[in-house]
Amino acid sequence: MRRRLLIAAILLLLLAPFILLGFVLYTPAGLALVAGQLWRLERAGVHITGVSGTLSGPLRVAVFELDHPRVHIVVHDIVIQTQLRGLLLQTLKASSVASSSSSVASRSFTDLVCPSSCAQAQSVP
Repeated sequence: MRRRLLIAAILLLLLAPFILLGFVLYTPAGLALVAGQLWRLERAGVHITGVSGTLSGPLRVAVFELDHPRVHIVVHDIVIQTQLRGLLLQTLKASSVASSSSSVASRSFTDLVCPSSCAQAQSVP
């Protein structure tokens, strides 16, 4: 009896990573688990909302927005057919990406906010 329990426990420990990986890749709940970490990108100016589907594809994103001092990008209704091989390297590789609309606005140097040192240098007579 003990031997059977030990074998079952070892098998469970060996299979647990594969079960977890399958859950994350192939279920909407797994995608929700990953999407819950997207708030970390907001500090870099990346805002992603309305994520649905699965990581194995198709992956849908309602709005992707990049707000950078040099550029502002907004893309709506993105559909991505992901390649799982790239996900193992923690990269999003796709066989196809489609969107309904996108907007790219380049910002010139004069649109940038001048740092405090720049403002002080300009105010000197």
